[in-house]
Amino acid sequence: MNNFMNWVQSSLMPPLAKAGNNKYLVSIRNSLVLTLPAVISGSIFLIIANIPIPAWTNFMKPYMGAMRVAVNGSFGIISLLATIGIGYELAKALDLDAINGAVCRPWRSSSLLLIAN
Repeated sequence: MNNFMNWVQSSLMPPLAKAGNNKYLVSIRNSLVLTLPAVISGSIFLIIANIPIPAWTNFMKPYMGAMRVAVNGSFGIISLLATIGIGYELAKALDLDAINGAVCRPWRSSSLLLIAN
């Protein structure tokens, strides 16, 4: 076991540490952490709305529209949060104006989508 751990420490860890310190990957990681509250809140509403107990399903029928709005709203905002977060974190990593990076990044992404269509 000691030999295996030494091999992991000497052979595997240096390239993985280098990849883990890449400013682009760190920016993506940090921006996805920013989306976690929206993921958690949407997931809670999704679980509450879809508990597979017949009595609960009948109880929730009048509220299913509101639950769908909450789920779709929180999951829909995740992409916007991730895009703004990537721009912000990458601008911060490149020593640029972080707010400008957060504001300009979504506009560039949406213009690329418009051009592609």
